[in-house]
Amino acid sequence: MSETGVTVMLDGQGADEALAGYHSFFAPYLASLVRERRFGDAWREMRAFKRRHGYGEARALRGVARVLA
Repeated sequence: MSETGVTVMLDGQGADEALAGYHSFFAPYLASLVRERRFGDAWREMRAFKRRHGYGEARALRGVARVLA
């Protein structure tokens, strides 16, 4: 919006993906960390997701297993 000086992105690249706004992106993201053998990062992300969204480690691991299978 040039009249207000606000820059707007119109291609759908919002913060939802980057900030884990969509739960369906979480398992593939964790799976990518596991594939890269970044186990510590994956564990920290699972713990943070649990604090933020209430999902336990078992549910996260089932999602990772589903993506990797």
